[in-house]
Amino acid sequence: MKTSIDILKEYSQWAEEENEDTFLSIRNLYTFTYDAWRKGGKQVSWTQKEFSCLLSAHVRQPLEGFPKLEKHRKLNKYGVREIHYKVIE
Repeated sequence: MKTSIDILKEYSQWAEEENEDTFLSIRNLYTFTYDAWRKGGKQVSWTQKEFSCLLSAHVRQPLEGFPKLEKHRKLNKYGVREIHYKVIE
């Protein structure tokens, strides 16, 4: 959870500086988080669906000590609706 929130914060800061959308798709967040875990030598076997469920649960009932997340369904570059997240500060 901490890694994904750190990635969302970093992405949001970059997006604001570049005047881009501050929401990051679940697919990209999952990929970036797994890459960070692999670099750290962690072996985690979460599926994308399990990862998405964890974040959705945090949106509904935020875990203490973690920033809140905002969730939206948006169209991806292929025109398919997909969940996007961003950190609420």
